[in-house]
Amino acid sequence: MTADEYLYDTKEINRVRELAMGVLREPPAPFFAHQKAVLRIAWRLCEHVEARRLGEVAVAPVDVVLDHAKALIVQPDVIFVSAERAAIVRDQVWGAPDLVVEVLPPDRLTTIARKNSAGTASTACANAGSSTPKRLRSRGST
Repeated sequence: MTADEYLYDTKEINRVRELAMGVLREPPAPFFAHQKAVLRIAWRLCEHVEARRLGEVAVAPVDVVLDHAKALIVQPDVIFVSAERAAIVRDQVWGAPDLVVEVLPPDRLTTIARKNSAGTASTACANAGSSTPKRLRSRGST
């Protein structure tokens, strides 16, 4: 599937789906604990961002087009786009947001953190099963 087929030839849905190098992924609905963690993170981030007029916060499903030519479109759990970069927000977000949050199940934390740390400026992991993060790691690149 091409990026254009994904973006323009399918109707809008309220489910999470992603296009990874032309392959459409439609995972099952997340568990309640996952959605509860996403809501708490988005709510706190939104309070901070809106009070200071820093930009926009959104939650999945919203398409983030990382590479149109390679058909790479993702739907992170929570995103923040700064006011200075508001032009990347249209019907979709065209380019990397300033902040991306992915809530992961405990069994995937270290795997994802290792995989992403080489390619991202910052990767943080917290346990989605608890009401407050008990473990938080952040890795940054120089």
